[in-house]
This record gives sequence, structure tokens and C-alpha cells, in this order.
Amino acid sequence: MALQEVEDALADVEQQGKSFSALNRSIKTLSQLRYEKGIANRLDLIRTEMAEIDAQRALSNTLEQRYQSTIQLIKALGGGWDPLRPNL
Repeated sequence: MALQEVEDALADVEQQGKSFSALNRSIKTLSQLRYEKGIANRLDLIRTEMAEIDAQRALSNTLEQRYQSTIQLIKALGGGWDPLRPNL
């Protein structure tokens, strides 16, 4: 049971890391470059910027999920934190 929890948590951390990387790469868009070159109009750029904001939100959510997966991994490995017990 505990070994399965560790494996699940490791898989979650890995998956969240991949999602984070993919979303992070998608932030810089082709539309910004097209606008700078005069190929796209301002409205296209605004729509793209709105999509970038959505991507940034998704990136933040993915990072939060990755942190949660890491916490679950630490718990599954038997780690924990007791605020009443001083660090030695």
C-alpha cells in the first residue's frame, strides 16, 4: 500500500513537471511576432494576449498541482512536519 502511494506520487510529480514545461513554452506566441512584423492586426494580438493570460493561469494551476503532488510524495515516503516539534 505505501509503495503504491510512493509510485503514484512520483508519477504525479513527473506528470505535473511535464505539464508545467509544456505550458511554460506556450507563453511566448507566434502572434506577438506576427504583430511586430506587421502581419497581424492589433485585435489578433489582443486575442492572443488573452489566450496567454489563460495559459499563465493554467501554468499557475499546474505548478500548484505539482507542489501538491510533491507534498503527497513526501507524506508517502513517511515524511511530515510537526509545528509543535522543534527542529533538531
